[in-house]
Amino acid sequence: MELYNRKVKIISSAILLCISILGFSQTPVAQNFHDTKGNAEVTPAGQLQYTLPIDLPPGVKNIAPEVSLIYTSGGQNGLAGYGWNISQRIPKTTINTGM
Repeated sequence: MELYNRKVKIISSAILLCISILGFSQTPVAQNFHDTKGNAEVTPAGQLQYTLPIDLPPGVKNIAPEVSLIYTSGGQNGLAGYGWNISQRIPKTTINTGM
């Protein structure tokens, strides 16, 4: 009886595994693949820098800020995660930031 239960468990597990693999298969051909529009560069210091623009809706008079996520391979913990930061629209100055 124990051998029978073990065989049933193994066969049931194999069937569930096959069904779950089919559920996570590749994207159907009919769907389009959307590529990220990032840009990879090597800095003068030899680090990889990947810039990923973020599309934002336009605001007043159709003006939209240009915001990007920037990953630097040798970067420290940033606002968006380890090595990731958010680009600034302008450099920090005492006039703009008060610092």
